Amino acid sequence: MDYFTYIPSIKILICKTCRKAEFGNNIRHHLRQFPHNLPKGDKAIEDSYRWAQQFDHIRNQNDLHRLPYPIPLGPALPDLYEANSNGFRCTFTPSCYQICASTREINRHLRDIHHDLSHFGKKGRPAKGKATSTVHPHFRSHVYYQRLFPKGP
Repeated sequence: MDYFTYIPSIKILICKTCRKAEFGNNIRHHLRQFPHNLPKGDKAIEDSYRWAQQFDHIRNQNDLHRLPYPIPLGPALPDLYEANSNGFRCTFTPSCYQICASTREINRHLRDIHHDLSHFGKKGRPAKGKATSTVHPHFRSHVYYQRLFPKGP
């Protein structure tokens, strides 16, 4: 069975069953886990590993710097899960391409990378009757995104 798809534009392997990116060096381990559950030494595992070696791909976490930055915009990759529409894109600088899945993550990004503390405001509950702004000048909401690796660095 053909387990993986290679995407040359971003140099990743995507598992067709799990619909997530996988490091090349992790193929053997991945195929022995759920939902594949192939026994150790199975011919399909070695065939998949040998097949992947013919490509210039991301082999491990240390190779992540080889991903194109920013990842080219375009249509969603059909081999991954559908794109989410509830992302937050950093607009602090034009050269920042960070997209986060939650306001907590984008706020952490703004604080840790851009040292922006302006959106944290004062501590405590806002005064009664005082409107709070829901628009933030440093990120845009409702951005479509796809995750390559469900658990990232």
